[in-house]
Amino acid sequence: MFSTALKPIALERIRAMADLFSLGGAFNVDGINSINLFIEMKPTPKSRPRFVKTGRVFTDKKTVAAEKLIGLKCKAAKSGEIWRFPIQLSLRFHFVPPKAYRGKVPAWRPKKPDLDNLTKLVKDACNGILWVDDAQVVRLDASKIYSSKQGVEIYAREITQQRQ
Repeated sequence: MFSTALKPIALERIRAMADLFSLGGAFNVDGINSINLFIEMKPTPKSRPRFVKTGRVFTDKKTVAAEKLIGLKCKAAKSGEIWRFPIQLSLRFHFVPPKAYRGKVPAWRPKKPDLDNLTKLVKDACNGILWVDDAQVVRLDASKIYSSKQGVEIYAREITQQRQ
């Protein structure tokens, strides 16, 4: 498939890409900013704003703490400036299966919390850290799965090339 001259270069590039895509931080491939990390935490949905009789609006403590944790981890892992191009975002929410599952555990988690609320929290947490505004996210892939570790896996990258 490869000519003999290209084969070592292609294999070297594949090995380099495999190292880059291991979880753990920011990277730049062919001038495209990307980040790939796993944050060990309980996946938390974005809660609705609460209203007090005086008219004051507030967000509950769990949501604020989860947003702060995600923001800090993303800030520590990113390199460079805030992204200004369209964003492709992939999220995978890992949940520990209940003890009632003995033996075979299903791959997907079709229970609450809702996937869209989980996604909203991550997108809002990354505003001003990875990207200017979450409206820049033009492509989104998200899933809820059972796993041995609970947490949030985030893969985001800038899309700098125009669609053909």
